[in-house]
Amino acid sequence: MTVYVDKNTCISCGACALHCPVGAITLEDGSAHIDSSICIACTYCIPKCYMRAIHKELSPGEAEVAVSDIPASASKTKPVVKKTNGFRVR
Repeated sequence: MTVYVDKNTCISCGACALHCPVGAITLEDGSAHIDSSICIACTYCIPKCYMRAIHKELSPGEAEVAVSDIPASASKTKPVVKKTNGFRVR
């Protein structure tokens, strides 16, 4: 998995760099830059980005595993909702 910055969305606020545990993020040319040789793909920076400019990208092998983990019947099932004393419980 790799983590990357959308240069068009980033406003160079530095919140991601502040929370990077290994110091892989620097602010260059008006946006954040992630050094992939240092980045450990912990994804701590993703929720810290105010502009949602940081994204994770799965490698082709990881993407195949992620899709194969979802059973084919999962999209056809609906959650079971039971009524109890007038309250809806899942």
